[in-house]
Amino acid sequence: MSDNILKVKIMGGNYVDILVLDIIEISDTNKKYIVYSLANSDNDDMFISILNESDTSYNLETIEDEEELKIVEDYLIKVNSEEGE
Repeated sequence: MSDNILKVKIMGGNYVDILVLDIIEISDTNKKYIVYSLANSDNDDMFISILNESDTSYNLETIEDEEELKIVEDYLIKVNSEEGE
């Protein structure tokens, strides 16, 4: 990963560059999450995925559990409101 850009392999074997906005670890879920957007895109959408790391690669996993997604969203809201104080 360089300059916060990470090259990710997607379905079909193609690659897409993502801009890493933040990496967080939440003790309630015991997982790391990556907050990102698509690099070189006019789209302002942000995404959150589970970040799995190995010695040589990263794997992004979709958050499929609604309760887990709510925990992550609540954490991000709390952190962002604390930074604004």
